[in-house]
Amino acid sequence: MRKLFLIAAIWLGAFIPNAHADSFKAGLQLYRQWDHFAALAQFRLAAEAGVADAQFMVGAMHAEGKGTSQDYGQALRWYRMAAAQGHAHAQLNLGFMHDQGQGTPQDYQEAMRWFVLAAAQGNVGAQFNLGIMHYQGQGTPQNFDLAMRWFTLAAARGHAGAQRQLGVMHRAGQGTESDYLRAHMWLSLAGWRGERSAGPQRQMLAQLMTPEQLTQAHKMALDCRSRNFKACD
Repeated sequence: MRKLFLIAAIWLGAFIPNAHADSFKAGLQLYRQWDHFAALAQFRLAAEAGVADAQFMVGAMHAEGKGTSQDYGQALRWYRMAAAQGHAHAQLNLGFMHDQGQGTPQDYQEAMRWFVLAAAQGNVGAQFNLGIMHYQGQGTPQNFDLAMRWFTLAAARGHAGAQRQLGVMHRAGQGTESDYLRAHMWLSLAGWRGERSAGPQRQMLAQLMTPEQLTQAHKMALDCRSRNFKACD
């Protein structure tokens, strides 16, 4: 399982102070036009004025080497500025960089601290990452119950990786009693949302199930999808 981070991507809905909106909007337009060097200059103007979204973008572009040479140290610097303002995506990426040891010594506990802050704001990537850390025992003792809790939160938001992992855990009886019906349901949902590894896992599980069970599991998956993945367990 790979943990998630957010690349430098154009996401809208942020509230930018009017005094710095022009620089940020210019940066967005230039970024869409693949003029990363000019986009970074505009984002930096807004970032230096304290705009958290711009600070995130400057950090992400340094992390990826867009418009500048790759520099994890600068990425950490700008992410920390945004994260200090409660920017969930910056908190997610700080957690990822500490998890991977990018620009800083690997530190699972520090990674978990940042993931918890982002997850508390409803960041689905952070919720998934916390599930992985509890599942694998990284930065915390292995705890399948807590792993299932975080995966369930992310799965209810439509996260295909979390849905696949719930299928794995229901099959193996990790954090819950073994339940092939729910395992098949979650693997189906994950596969329908593009999680490639879910398909082969579902096929292997199907060999252990009766035709009646397969029919029931398929109905459960359809019902869960119709409820937008809510109250599926």
